[in-house]
Amino acid sequence: MGFFRNPFRREGDDDALPQPVERPRRPALAGPEPNATSPPAAAAHPAPSEPASPSPNPSVIGPSAQVQGLWRGKGTLRVEGVFRGAIVLDGTLVIARGGQVHAEEPLRARRIVVEGVLRGDLLAETLEIRRTGRVWGDVIVQAFITHEGAFLRGQVRMEDRVDLGFEEPESAAASDEADETPTEDETPEAGTQASGANR
Repeated sequence: MGFFRNPFRREGDDDALPQPVERPRRPALAGPEPNATSPPAAAAHPAPSEPASPSPNPSVIGPSAQVQGLWRGKGTLRVEGVFRGAIVLDGTLVIARGGQVHAEEPLRARRIVVEGVLRGDLLAETLEIRRTGRVWGDVIVQAFITHEGAFLRGQVRMEDRVDLGFEEPESAAASDEADETPTEDETPEAGTQASGANR
């Protein structure tokens, strides 16, 4: 360095001093390297909403389809076209952007995600209306989520628990068997017919 002079150095010793070795440079990354003072990029911009189908193999009513009737089942139903009728779904109903559901009786599902249009009343554990979603109807839910830009015309009633009317298969079978088993009062006595015609 020019500021400090080494008193032990002799002229001509410059050749004997080790010279710095240039290392190959790494290619530049696409963005600036994060440092401790800047927040991560994800915190600066909210992440786009996740796809609305939580099931790996949802049933899909495609964008060119128009379906009318009763849809009853389990799992996930994704409506990208038009559905008119009743839906009873032990699972998730997704009305995609561009999709329409016209419920002729109160729609029942555990979770309903609306990115398109829903006309009709509904019962659900969770209703989520995303920014492109439009709902006309009365709503009974446990949890209600709306995004900026979402539209709802109707009444919302929040409950601690919403009875969707789904029965577990085992409990339904047990109640059927219980209905068929006569009680002591109904057991016919020996020598009489069950209809009571010969008394």
